[in-house]
Amino acid sequence: MAKILIIDDDKLVLDTLKGIVGITNHSCIVLNDPEKVISTIIEEKVDLLITDIIMPYVSGFDLLEHINELGINIKIIVMSGGGAVETDSYLNTAKYLGAHRTIRKPISVSKMLVLIKELL
Repeated sequence: MAKILIIDDDKLVLDTLKGIVGITNHSCIVLNDPEKVISTIIEEKVDLLITDIIMPYVSGFDLLEHINELGINIKIIVMSGGGAVETDSYLNTAKYLGAHRTIRKPISVSKMLVLIKELL
C-alpha cells in the first residue's frame, strides 16, 4: 500500500480526492497548508503527491521547484482549474517542472483513478 499526499486549498476538492484515494486502498494524507508539504513528504515517506497549482502562499510550481532542488524522489500529479491564464498553460508548465501527470479540474474520478494506478 502506497502513501498519497493531497494538497489543495479547497476543502471540497480535498474531500473528493480523499474519497477517490479511498477506492484505491492506498493510505491518504490531506493537507490544506502547502507550507507543510515538504516536511510531510519526508517524514511520512510519501509515494505520490497530488497537488493543485494555484494556492495561497505557496503555489504548486513552488512545490515542484523545491522538490527538484532537494532531489526528492516522488511521483507527482498536478491539477488545475485555471486562473489568470489558460489551464493548459499551467499544466504544461507543471510538466516542464517535473509533474509526472496532470489533470484538469473539475476532476474526473475515473481519470484520477487511472493516473494513480499508472504512477503506483
